[in-house]
Amino acid sequence: MSNSYLQSITKSAELLMKSNLFAHKNSNLQLPMNYVTQVRSLSYDEQWKIHNDQFWYHIKLSDQSLIFFKEDSFKYFMSPYGNLMSFQEFEDQRKQELFDEGITDDDEITIFLDNIHFEYQQYLDSDAIKRMSTPIRLDIHPKQYNAAYHPMTHLHVGHDNESRIPIKKIMTPFAFTGFILSSFYPTEWKLLIEEQKISDADFKLLNQSLDNVPHKYKELWCPDLEEHRFYLA
Repeated sequence: MSNSYLQSITKSAELLMKSNLFAHKNSNLQLPMNYVTQVRSLSYDEQWKIHNDQFWYHIKLSDQSLIFFKEDSFKYFMSPYGNLMSFQEFEDQRKQELFDEGITDDDEITIFLDNIHFEYQQYLDSDAIKRMSTPIRLDIHPKQYNAAYHPMTHLHVGHDNESRIPIKKIMTPFAFTGFILSSFYPTEWKLLIEEQKISDADFKLLNQSLDNVPHKYKELWCPDLEEHRFYLA
């Protein structure tokens, strides 16, 4: 990856920090050789879980959603869980429950918490905390371009479908992160703007200063077919 690309990922993390949505940045992402084979047939919940467990992401958000960048594909894995407790929060809650039941001896508490990791996994797997998720994938695929049905750069919305929403500009990791933030976290985005936590220069990087496909790659944008359909600017 180029320095500018890595800097864009760093700026993405900084933007999420300013929005109070940042949880973790993985600066040493390493995908296995058989990555595509491992994830191709998985359900969405399973895809989120393996990316989370194996640290196959660049940024984790405070709601456990993940953002993952490849040079030709950016992904937002919305967490399939709602109001997810961390393991520490789950353990503290169980200790409080035991205390409320009158169990105060440390040895007894240790015995009762012997299966806490198994209980936490059951909690994660519980349908009660599952929520509908809307993953987003941005593809930049000039070699697969077809004016009628495969725009050079496009969005896939949801999981396991053929959606392709055309995009006229070439997103950077920073622009993609801003798009996710403003689209899925309106409260945090509103505060970010109102409190002026994003500079004018960075604000322009979210859209205005992006490369335009028809200008940069004229052969990869058809005025007759693509200009007359709806697309994202």
